[in-house]
Amino acid sequence: MQKVGKQIIDLVRNEYFVQWVVSPTDESTHYWSKWMSIHPDRKEEVELARRLIQSAHYQVDEQMPDEGYDTVLESIVNYSQRKKSESRRSSAIHVDWKPLLVAASIAIVFFLSFLGTHYLNDLDQRQADLVHLIRKENPRGQKSTIMLPDGTKVTLNAESTISYLSGFSKTERRVQLTGEAFFEVVKDKTKPFTVETRNLLTTALGTSFNVDAYPDHEEEVTLLTGKVKISNSRDINQSETLLPGNKATFRDGSLEKIIESSLDHVKWKDGIIVFQSTPFEEGILELERWYGVTIEVRDLPDDPDMTFTARFENDNLANVLKTLGYALRFEFNIEGKKILITF
Repeated sequence: MQKVGKQIIDLVRNEYFVQWVVSPTDESTHYWSKWMSIHPDRKEEVELARRLIQSAHYQVDEQMPDEGYDTVLESIVNYSQRKKSESRRSSAIHVDWKPLLVAASIAIVFFLSFLGTHYLNDLDQRQADLVHLIRKENPRGQKSTIMLPDGTKVTLNAESTISYLSGFSKTERRVQLTGEAFFEVVKDKTKPFTVETRNLLTTALGTSFNVDAYPDHEEEVTLLTGKVKISNSRDINQSETLLPGNKATFRDGSLEKIIESSLDHVKWKDGIIVFQSTPFEEGILELERWYGVTIEVRDLPDDPDMTFTARFENDNLANVLKTLGYALRFEFNIEGKKILITF
């Protein structure tokens, strides 16, 4: 019972959980729905914590000392848990709810009065003061550098999106990524840093790693420094620990660890694009994303094994196509953001 009570207290003290209950958004609802699907055994605790917050529905100007705050929360949660146990032991035919309701009301009144007397009456102001979701998105042809609230540096690749809360919680630092990004994580042993993609959870304390999670191919995580744990978000028992130089790929529902991996594909953050026996159509997609253009290919030879190897450093598209055209025997025409390649 004490463990359950502590878990409920943790939820009530979690500012992101409170924000979701008081002022839900599509993003926060998606996050907590996914969290509950991963932790189905916590459903009852989530419901109790949610009802406590809705009953209080408060916004405090002045912070109560943590010790006093915990005392009140423990009183409410422990009382609720004790009454639940007693009700289960009592007759299934008759349950007298009135004493429980009265006691619960008294506990909530005590809880509110102990929290303080300074409340924000204006709803818009109250919502503005809550932690909010930040979303950064790059179109094709654009890269950017983002500093997270904890000082972690993120280099976000083209056609990529990252979402995170304006203030991390007291227990973890979590971001959501679609596309590709390189992370240089500030070390904090008390708050693991987690990158959530559509299939994987990558968790670190302080390290640097690359996450490639574009929708059009398999997900990859490459570690440069430190140590990270990679987990299948749908099967937490499927996980791998990476050391520098290791790479993990997620393909066809399976997580695979590669011990010795080339770091060429991480050089994009330094303005270097590397192709290593890259299939032609995959390379074209990469060029579209890198330069922010649309490429049409005509009369492509029926050769499934057509690949190319090249390395370009901060080069313009015309020079890149000229080099590739010479090697692969095609001509090209550039009109603004539209490219026509003809074999």
